[in-house]
Amino acid sequence: MLKEFVSCAQAAERAAYRRPDPWGDDEDGWMAQTAPVMTALWTASGNVTLLCDEALREPVRTYEHLEEAKTAFMNAARASLAGA
Repeated sequence: MLKEFVSCAQAAERAAYRRPDPWGDDEDGWMAQTAPVMTALWTASGNVTLLCDEALREPVRTYEHLEEAKTAFMNAARASLAGA
């Protein structure tokens, strides 16, 4: 179950890096392609929360929300490169 969660999280991260820039319309069907990946991650995280030790609940939630920090970094990096 934990391997499934990590695998789904890695697939979601790969999908996030393929996100069109600038963010907006569903260019090239990215949202449609990514929806099953995100559903799998949501399901896997729910399974961990439901079936694994309670000590894993907070780390799973934190792991999923790392994307906010990654997104902020990638946006800053894009802006920096655009200005260079």
